[in-house]
Amino acid sequence: DWKDMAGVDVCSVNIEGQDSTFTWSADALPALATTGEGHVNWPSMHLELQVSISTLGRFVQHPREALTATLSWGDALDWELAQPGALHPWRLSGKADQEETTFQLEPTWPTDDPVHGKVTWPQNDTPAYQLQAHLGEGQGRMDARASLAPDRGELTLDIHAPHTQAELTTDVTQMDWRSWWSSVATRHQTTWPTLQASGAITPESPCWAWLGKDASAHVTWDVESTLHHMQAAVQSDSVRWNGKSQGNWSLEATGHPENWRVDVHGQSPSNSLHAVLIAEADWDLNVEGANIAAGTWNTSLKASQETEGWDMRLDEVAWTWPDLAPDAPALSLDEPVGWTVSAQRMWPPQVNLVGVLGEVVVVPASDEVAFHGSIGEDALQWLEASLGLRAEALSCQARWLENALALDLSLDRTRWNSIDLAHAEVAATWTDQTVMWSLRGSDSTDVALLDARGHTSLLHPEQLRARLALNGAPATWGQAWVPETWLTFDGRVSGQMGVGGSISRPSLQGALALDSVRLTVPNMGTWFEVNGPLRILPDAWLVDQAQVRDALENQATWTAALYHEAFRDVNVDVHAFDMSGPMRILDLPKDVDLPFSGVLDADGEASMFFWNDQFTVSGDARILGSSDCQISLVSEDEARWEDLVTFVNPAATDSTSAVELKGPAQGITLSLDLDIDPVAKATLVTDRDNSVKMGGRTEGALSLVLEDWERLTLTGGLEIVEGDCEFVLGPFLSKEFALQPGGMLTWDGDPYAGQIDVEALHTLRANVTPLVGEINGQGRRMEDVQVSLLLDGDMLQPDIDFALGAPDAENVVQSAMASVLVDDAERTAQAIALLSLQEFLPNQFNSLSLGTEGLQSNSVDMLTSQVSRWLSNLNDDVEIGLSYDAAGALLTEEESQQDALQLAMKAAFLDNRLHVEGEVGSNPTLESLGGANLQEVRVMYELNPEKGLQLVGFSENRTTQGQIGSQSTQGVGIRWHRSFNWIWPWQRPKSDGNQPKEEGSTSS
Repeated sequence: DWKDMAGVDVCSVNIEGQDSTFTWSADALPALATTGEGHVNWPSMHLELQVSISTLGRFVQHPREALTATLSWGDALDWELAQPGALHPWRLSGKADQEETTFQLEPTWPTDDPVHGKVTWPQNDTPAYQLQAHLGEGQGRMDARASLAPDRGELTLDIHAPHTQAELTTDVTQMDWRSWWSSVATRHQTTWPTLQASGAITPESPCWAWLGKDASAHVTWDVESTLHHMQAAVQSDSVRWNGKSQGNWSLEATGHPENWRVDVHGQSPSNSLHAVLIAEADWDLNVEGANIAAGTWNTSLKASQETEGWDMRLDEVAWTWPDLAPDAPALSLDEPVGWTVSAQRMWPPQVNLVGVLGEVVVVPASDEVAFHGSIGEDALQWLEASLGLRAEALSCQARWLENALALDLSLDRTRWNSIDLAHAEVAATWTDQTVMWSLRGSDSTDVALLDARGHTSLLHPEQLRARLALNGAPATWGQAWVPETWLTFDGRVSGQMGVGGSISRPSLQGALALDSVRLTVPNMGTWFEVNGPLRILPDAWLVDQAQVRDALENQATWTAALYHEAFRDVNVDVHAFDMSGPMRILDLPKDVDLPFSGVLDADGEASMFFWNDQFTVSGDARILGSSDCQISLVSEDEARWEDLVTFVNPAATDSTSAVELKGPAQGITLSLDLDIDPVAKATLVTDRDNSVKMGGRTEGALSLVLEDWERLTLTGGLEIVEGDCEFVLGPFLSKEFALQPGGMLTWDGDPYAGQIDVEALHTLRANVTPLVGEINGQGRRMEDVQVSLLLDGDMLQPDIDFALGAPDAENVVQSAMASVLVDDAERTAQAIALLSLQEFLPNQFNSLSLGTEGLQSNSVDMLTSQVSRWLSNLNDDVEIGLSYDAAGALLTEEESQQDALQLAMKAAFLDNRLHVEGEVGSNPTLESLGGANLQEVRVMYELNPEKGLQLVGFSENRTTQGQIGSQSTQGVGIRWHRSFNWIWPWQRPKSDGNQPKEEGSTSS
């Protein structure tokens, strides 16, 4: 037995003494080393001993931890045991006599309260040891009673206090406890000790102070075992460890000696655990757990004790990403791992885990666990779908040490939201439910763009506490928090800022430097490039005295403020001044459904506001030659007139393309005072379906207010310098007119109540005989007729009038037309007939005395006009005209100066550059039907795309008064024309250089 306890079978003792004093030493290393001295008073037999034990197994392993003992035996025994050099010094002393001994324990840890008590010895009538003790005073006092009956081997323990209760009854002599424990470990167990125990401890119990971990709980237990069966239950609620809540835990054990199991359940705010220990032929341990930081896992372990130690076999290990989603990626053991536990090696050398998450190698050690691995393709796809994090490759290294997890991640080609990095390195440490992290992001050349550090609570993972440093970072990163429909970014940003709040409601504060940062406003279709400082506050972004460049390379000084409520309810205020030239503040594709669109350049001062998804642009703007604006006035009345004003510079060739929009821009208010430059061109569209337009160069001033692309207010007027318009009457009539200078378009607030005063001309060649009759015996007379369109009054429903004239005709023809067209109704009817039929209505159509001959002649004229239009519609490139003079057909060739039947053709070829016109005439009498005469042929070829240089050829066959037959004339030539603005020398300013300003060519 001595050898089993001490590990040696030799013990040396040395005693020396003289008279009544003696010393001794004993040595049984490594188990025991002690020295002492004593004194005996022989007459009174009073004995005093002092002992110092410097080695006592594992309890005393160093001389500074020596256990001292003092005995003084006279009439009673005074004794004392102490360990003053221990980590937690203590002293136990007392006085013993024949019946009992008192004792007092004075610990310094974990409590300063002493323990007082007494132990009684077995007497003849009471063969038992009795112990009574109490700990502390007041509400913290505990009273304990214990008894041992050697004859029955029964040990009882009873502790009572308001906060602590415990009862224990067991047979201590029933078995050899060391042998029994060995049988349990080797699974040769055949019995249980006889035992009954129960109790409860509240969080106020002083017992918790003994743990020294700021721990407390409400614990109850109930244990009962016989030789062949055991059952135990332990329940702990409101568990706290290190001052933090650890939830509720429970333990249940039951079974026979050869087959029993223990179930442990635990649930805390950040952890959960379920462990099952089964003791049969071997030990089987299955553990399932979850941790907010570490994810979920389950383990299956088998163990058996052999001669060399414990043989361990790890059959199953699985770990799942810390996410509650059932499809979260997992890792599992690729094959079982076996090893033998010894003093030198407690854990297996390594554990390989594989799965859709990738591959991880776990290297456990005595005091830490190391991890390293890489993420697979499936896990990368899961990261993108679940967290919005995209990466081409991800590798990791980690270490678990002293309840702290340190993790290092390396990511290639990473993108989250609008933040794009060629390489990212993440370092994180999980400890005490807090994550300390850092992030370094770099570009393809390994230049650091982002350096961030912060911490996050695992109990509140959305909360942000970080500090960011940017070094030439792309401004597009800001798109992660600002919707692209409001504002888009481009360029570079440097500076530092703090990040607080949460992921869904971040709070930023710091200062940045904007380096050519381009801000694009989709609802305006424009962009501005900013250079200057940007101050960021939790609720505002402020720019002061920044230099701004627009699409036209013009510069200005900007002050801007963006206020927001957690990046919602954004309010933007931008003011531009000190412009070097007109700045482009609008560039939207022209759309007839938008009241205002196109290109707008503002010169002067301009402001922009944004609030409640509404942009407001205001300022004093000059519409210059490079502008191309469009104002659409949509009326809901039956007339359905839509008015469209467009400002165009025909000489502008190098313009910036407008931003392409998927749909009409919304939520914008324009409040502008526009000064229209005379170089610009204005187009007024009055019919959406037929594209009826009135266009030309204008000048004037407009005050424009446009709200939500719906409510438009116009004040001012435009004066027409030159241009053209299109007149449409129904689906069959569409003619172009030339606008006359001096026409006016005016508005006085209501855009649909605008006024118009415009005159436009249209010239065509027509037979005037139906209108004025035969003059000088000539049955058919072709003249160049001018139709004047007069629009006056309300712009959407103007008064329309016409004027007709033939300024190049003989005076007798002009006088005849003027006398016939005095009546307004007659003039309007003739104008519409001329425009639609290319023929005048016979004057007799307006009287009751047409006569048979007149009806026949006029009916044939109208029929041939309609046939001409139908023939022309057969081909868009060819126009055909057919005319028949019924009265002239009855005359002889000598009596008529022109053919009764005439066919005219006009065609364009070679991309509208070659034009051919011709007329063929005949006098189809019964005797000579089919005889045809070539009257006119004209051929014109455009030598350049601008149509300023033309090659012309012609052939004419004319019959003049008093001639018999006809005379033919041919010719060829080159025609060149150029249009420009000329200013007489005495009208030119001195800086003009006395040179005409050429405005470009136009066809005429």
